[in-house]
Amino acid sequence: MLGLYDRSRAELCGLQASSWGALRGGQWLALRLQLLAASLVAAVALLAVLDAAGRLPWAAPAGGAGAGLVGLSLSYALPITGLLNGLLTSAAETEQVRLFGAGKQAAMQRIDDLEWLATDLCVCQ
Repeated sequence: MLGLYDRSRAELCGLQASSWGALRGGQWLALRLQLLAASLVAAVALLAVLDAAGRLPWAAPAGGAGAGLVGLSLSYALPITGLLNGLLTSAAETEQVRLFGAGKQAAMQRIDDLEWLATDLCVCQ
């Protein structure tokens, strides 16, 4: 029969393995969000260049959008990565609170709970 230390160590290894997978998934998603935002900024810049050259069918005949409007559209397109990442983080934290309760237990509280459960199961048998 394993002792409390050995069981806690095994549980900790499982927890670390699962949090490593969650970390990799978060990094993968963050990279995809950055690529999405970079493509959005590139598309805005390309449309601004094509508009200035008069190559767009809806372009104004007077030379297109001014430099101020292009700069404004680029300055609004750049922080998209941060906004999407913040939205994703808040959604994930909301899901964690919904699944695991209002607060996260510390490691020692989990060990105490496991020890209580182990002694309770031993008494009942």
